[in-house]
Amino acid sequence: MNRLTCILIALSLSACASVPAPAAAQRTAPEVQDRTIFVNATTQVRRAPDQAVISLAVETPAPSAAEATRQNADRMSAVIEAVRRLGIDRSRIQTRRVELMPQYERMDRMPPDRMPPMERVEPREPRIVGYIAVNQVVVTVDDVGLVGRVVDAGVEAGANRVTGIHFQLREPESAYHEAVRMAVQKARREAEVIAAALGEPLGPALNVTTSSYYPIPQPTPMMRDMRMEQTAAMPTPVEPGELDVQATVSITFRIGT
Repeated sequence: MNRLTCILIALSLSACASVPAPAAAQRTAPEVQDRTIFVNATTQVRRAPDQAVISLAVETPAPSAAEATRQNADRMSAVIEAVRRLGIDRSRIQTRRVELMPQYERMDRMPPDRMPPMERVEPREPRIVGYIAVNQVVVTVDDVGLVGRVVDAGVEAGANRVTGIHFQLREPESAYHEAVRMAVQKARREAEVIAAALGEPLGPALNVTTSSYYPIPQPTPMMRDMRMEQTAAMPTPVEPGELDVQATVSITFRIGT
């Protein structure tokens, strides 16, 4: 290799070294992260219930299973007919529980002359002394003013247990949507206060999540045993009160320019 060739190679390598690297190979500057604030807001809407569910039951004891079942069926049929005479459609009456339970003799209730000597007591199968038939129905009414009359009509016809009353809304979504709107407005007001305190403008919402609370139907404390004949002339008083529907929103807002 002669001297001229060596000089040309050296100049070529120097020129290549001076060419800038491709743009893809250059390190990019880190992106500026959005500055955000996160707020929660909870609101609730109160509504008067417009629907009620009444639970009526008939418990019938008898010496035999067949007799307990027959008597129970007759009495529950009378209860259903009494409720329907109030103008309640059969579709609003639903059977919730049907049960037949044996009743066993208890040793502590045996006459003393029948109690075996303690030293001679041997394990034995419990003796069935009777049966109890149970039939429970729930009645749904759209007029909460009918609740007391339904209870009275059912008891007069033969129901001997009122196992619960609960009130609810026919359209809870309407109340929930109103609660959501109120919660969003409350969250935005709080975010505006925070942004103003920081000296920053409030930007758009970047993320929103919601959660709800519908009133869970709770039985009114009316677990009354009505085995004794009801003689009161006044109708059963029932107060529906109000229900709370709650909504919670969590919103992330951007702040700054």
